Formats: sequence, C-alpha cells, structure tokens
Amino acid sequence: MSGLALAGEVMFLVGGAIFGAVVIARFRRRKVCTGPGLAGNIMIDSAVCTGCGLCASVCGSSAITVVDKRLTLSKPALCCSCGHCAAICPVGAISARDDINRRAFTVRRPDDGLGPVEVLLRTKRSVREFKDKALARDALERLVEYAEKSPSSSNNRHRKYVVVTDTQQINVMEDAVLKAYKTTLLLLNPVVVGAVKLVDVNLGNVLSTSREDLLAIREEAARGHKPIFRGAPCVICVAAPKDDIQAIDDCIIAQQYMMLYGETQGIGSCVIGYAQYAHRAIERIVDLPKGCRIYAVGIFGYSKYKYQNEIRYERVPEVIWS
Repeated sequence: MSGLALAGEVMFLVGGAIFGAVVIARFRRRKVCTGPGLAGNIMIDSAVCTGCGLCASVCGSSAITVVDKRLTLSKPALCCSCGHCAAICPVGAISARDDINRRAFTVRRPDDGLGPVEVLLRTKRSVREFKDKALARDALERLVEYAEKSPSSSNNRHRKYVVVTDTQQINVMEDAVLKAYKTTLLLLNPVVVGAVKLVDVNLGNVLSTSREDLLAIREEAARGHKPIFRGAPCVICVAAPKDDIQAIDDCIIAQQYMMLYGETQGIGSCVIGYAQYAHRAIERIVDLPKGCRIYAVGIFGYSKYKYQNEIRYERVPEVIWS
C-alpha cells in the first residue's frame, strides 16, 4: 500500500471514529462524561449504606455494582451524575460531591404544598427496570392519544406511531441496533483514539469514553442481557415524513407528552438514543409507511421501582435576559 493510500485510510478511520463519537455524544447523554467519574462524582456513606443494591439496579451506566452488600465501582468513567442512585436510596447513603463535580446535586423530598404536576416534574426519572407485566392494549392506546395532544408544526398531524409489544420482534430490533454499532466500535480502536489524543486531548478522552461505553454494551449483550431496549415490554417509535422540516420536533414533543402521561399511570419510560440514531436498522424491520423516518424511540412498561426523592442540581441555569 502506498503512503498516500495509507494516509487516506487512516484519515477515513479517524473521521469515522470522530463521527461515531459525535453521534454518541448527541444521542446518549451518559456516554461522553469527561469528569472525575463515580469516585469523584458521588460519595457513599458506608456507615449508613445497607447494601440493598437498589442503586446498582437502576444505574443506567452500569457504573455501580454491589458485591456481598458492599459497593464497588465497576465502570467509574461512565458515571454522569444523573442522581438515580441517590433518588432511589431508601436510607440517604448517597450524595454528590460539590467540589469537583460540575453536575453536583442535592437530594431531598419534594417541597410540601406542591401541586401534582410540580411533583411529577420534580420526581420523574428515566426508567429502565420494569415489572414482568404486559401493557394492556387500552393503556397503549391512551399513551398514543395523549401523545397526539401535543402540538405539531402548522397542525399537520403527520406523526405515525410504531408500537411493538412482541418480545421476539423487540429482540430482532435489539440485534439490529447492536449490529449497526459494530462498525463504530471497530473505528474507535486504541490506535485511532491514541492518534486523536495527540492532536486533541479532550476529543481523545471523549472517544475513549465512548469506546468504553460501547464495549460495556457489547459485554452486556454477550452475557445475554438487553442493553438497548432493556427487556422492556414495549417499544414505541414516533415517525414522520422525511420532507417535513420540523418532523423531529413534532416527534420528540409527542414522545415527551406520552412519557409524562405514562408516569401518572405508573408507566415508566426512557428515551433510547442509540436506537434513534440507528433508525434505519429499525425501519428495515417495522412496517413503516414509505417516505417516513423514525425520529424518536422509547421504552415503556410498569415501573419496577419507585423513586421517592428529588434531585436538584446546584448549578444555576444560564439565562440570557433581554
């Protein structure tokens, strides 16, 4: 291979890896955390912790494990300080560090006197753990009904809803999404990541974290777990015509209406960013009308756990008043 051809191939690999990292950064929030990790983001009071394991059960990043009722840090770099562990801890053993954690938070019960909508918005969490109970058809129909209460551009009402409850089909979709990311993982190899770090350390760190996340997903899948759709009883995709310039906004807001309504019915949900990016893999499987594209993907099911606490981030939102 000539030097020019070799250089071209290296540039292709680097470009592909950067593209993959950008995708991951955009569609999967926990993946690109470059902070100090779990050891620096949160603190565990060992004198209070009972080792019940709830924190590990709800950690979407698989950053926490409990062995012999003792907390261990399995993948600290993937902790994004979401607060799930602290929100569900029944004894208040988990808190956030506020000296080096840029996502520092406080844990508290919702204030007295709040209305039901305020309590809902303060306590709702992304849910990836579900009861072994199917969602009834009428419950699913109500989810779609309330999704369609959301506004749409020029009131076009172009949205389509793909509701998948067949376990076998969900598993086929899971495999398709995992396969779509195999190429990204190949591109995010140590050689490419190391080369990028020589040029841009921060970007190299992002690529490294992204690779670790993808490897963790691959390992989970190899153990027979479902790291994409989490074994949820239902996957709902929201689609719209590709030529609608505001299709993505219409689909995402409908998804949020659906999720907020579901929360009031004990139905937990979570946005699945990886599946949203790998929409083509899913579109090949589901019966989607020609000319439409999937813009939002979420999992739904009856929540296995109840979050009692509110997570309040200490960082004041940046507001530009004019």
